[in-house]
Amino acid sequence: MSQLLKALHTSALAIIMTASFAQAELSDADKDQIAGKSGLRVFTSDGAFVGVTNGLFFFRDDRMRLFVLNKVGSSFRPISDDLNVTTYTDKVTLNGTDLILDESKQRFRNAIPPKFFRDDDGPRDVVLLSRR
Repeated sequence: MSQLLKALHTSALAIIMTASFAQAELSDADKDQIAGKSGLRVFTSDGAFVGVTNGLFFFRDDRMRLFVLNKVGSSFRPISDDLNVTTYTDKVTLNGTDLILDESKQRFRNAIPPKFFRDDDGPRDVVLLSRR
């Protein structure tokens, strides 16, 4: 019985840490640390690997744009090679050198616009600006 209680306690702590982790906002120190950086890995809140940043910048104080290159292992590589992701800073968490987007894999996939032309090699603009 004590092993079951210990497992439940560990699970509850993991859920609480994940929930609070996913809701965190980038601090000013975090913004200064990552502004313009390349090579940061980007994940969705449910752990799907999106890609690696090729730069990012902040605008209008509460918004940021990530230029993401889909690398091998990305859950979104068949959809597009490059993504320009625009979102709010309170929807992104910095975990070490990784960025966690406060969107699930499916919500992120639904935000990627369809590609109409096969010869269109430009990046796709993904806008995640809903305040839910």
